[in-house]
Amino acid sequence: MKIPLKTVNQGGFSLIEMMTVVAIIGIIAAIAVPNMGNINASSQAACNQRNAQSIVNMYNSGTAMGIVWVGADRNAKIASVIAGQTATGGIFQGNTARAGGITGDLVAGTYPYIGTNTAGDLLYDSHGSQSPN
Repeated sequence: MKIPLKTVNQGGFSLIEMMTVVAIIGIIAAIAVPNMGNINASSQAACNQRNAQSIVNMYNSGTAMGIVWVGADRNAKIASVIAGQTATGGIFQGNTARAGGITGDLVAGTYPYIGTNTAGDLLYDSHGSQSPN
């Protein structure tokens, strides 16, 4: 009785196929990795822009409550709004205005979207030029 010979069926990938896959993965990685840094930087800028809007809104709300914000310059006023102040008179007496949960290095210009007008009041500047309104 003859035993039938099995056909040899090679499995797996050839060297050329593997090299092609590795080259394609390398190309995709070369494109994707630099863009990851750009995504992080743009998300941080967007976060700073939203925080700047919140700070200016709280500054204006506090001013409407009768709070005189302490600070000789822009950064000192921003720090004062972040820390919060309490109204000392009027119908809002005892109420605190604070832009809580916001942090940042004010010296390094974390909030470039906050400018000042000629009276020294904080304003939101969507272009970051801090020009007076």
